Amino acid sequence: MFASASGLDPHISPEAAILQLTRVAMARNLDETQRQILQQLINDKTEGPQFFLFGEQRINVFDLNLALENIK
Repeated sequence: MFASASGLDPHISPEAAILQLTRVAMARNLDETQRQILQQLINDKTEGPQFFLFGEQRINVFDLNLALENIK
C-alpha cells in the first residue's frame, strides 16, 4: 500500500486499496487465506467521513501497513 500522491496525506480511498490488493498480496507472497485477511483489514480500517459530514471514506495507510505486518 502507499500514500496519496502528495506523500503528506496518510490516507487513501478504499477503492485505491482494493486496486492494490493483488499487487501487495503477490509482493508479500500471501496465500489465499492471508489475502482474504487483507481484504477484511481493508474493510475494517475504512473510516467514514469526518464528523459524518466532511470528506470521503478513507484508510490510514500507516495503520493498514502495521496491521498487514501481523498477517504472516
